[in-house]
Amino acid sequence: MDYVTGGLGWKVWGTALILSWKLVDQQKDIKAKKVLELGSGCGLCGLLTAKLGACEVVLTDYMPEVLANLCENTLNLPASVLGPVDLDPLEAQSQYPELSYDYVYGREDTDLTSKCSPAIVRVRMLDWAEDALLADSMDNKELRYPLLPRLSSDETFDWVIGSDLVYDHYNIKSLAAVITHRLSKQGGKAIFGIPVRENQEVRLFLSELDAYGMDVHVEQCSQQEWDACMDMLEIEEGGTFHGVDHYEGGLLIMHVKHKP
Repeated sequence: MDYVTGGLGWKVWGTALILSWKLVDQQKDIKAKKVLELGSGCGLCGLLTAKLGACEVVLTDYMPEVLANLCENTLNLPASVLGPVDLDPLEAQSQYPELSYDYVYGREDTDLTSKCSPAIVRVRMLDWAEDALLADSMDNKELRYPLLPRLSSDETFDWVIGSDLVYDHYNIKSLAAVITHRLSKQGGKAIFGIPVRENQEVRLFLSELDAYGMDVHVEQCSQQEWDACMDMLEIEEGGTFHGVDHYEGGLLIMHVKHKP
């Protein structure tokens, strides 16, 4: 996969590393919980929550090539994460006919990893714009038609996570709607890593979340935290890995939940 086929999801971005760092601190709250990752890309953060003990993880994105890559990344996880699975992705479809684009898109709600422990990992297409229709019309059952994102229209999660999602103001309202719709009202928590390329976009995002009745706590990531993360992982800055000072408004960790 490359940029032409995978768009922004073809590489791991630096914010995913910081978010992963923060998720480790939340391990006690993640264990035995359902997790939804938005804009998964390569799936780093979502797959980490499987390692941290989540009982179910759903990785979502939009482009078919990214979804197929997410399936391969899931199947390549070590046994310590998913249990006794030894499957060559190149042979997957012949051995497991359900692993096809029907599997990727969820047209058949069959999970190859359903027997795995400790986490069930699913890959699903999720179009934020379509999900926003549900968030804005939750009481209208007639809108719950078979939308292309094959998550059940009323499925919610204990955790919703994502990194580097606020980069296009055209998608911000839809993103806020998806978070509102998919995050459980029974103690659900969301956490996002957000590099602030434009302060105006983040202000708009906060405004949309508030309009949907969400409570938001913003944590500023320090350069010291970034450096410590890079040192621990032995990664050099550059490419898609940019430090806090690279962005207009720095790097934020945003915690979101429903208002009481």
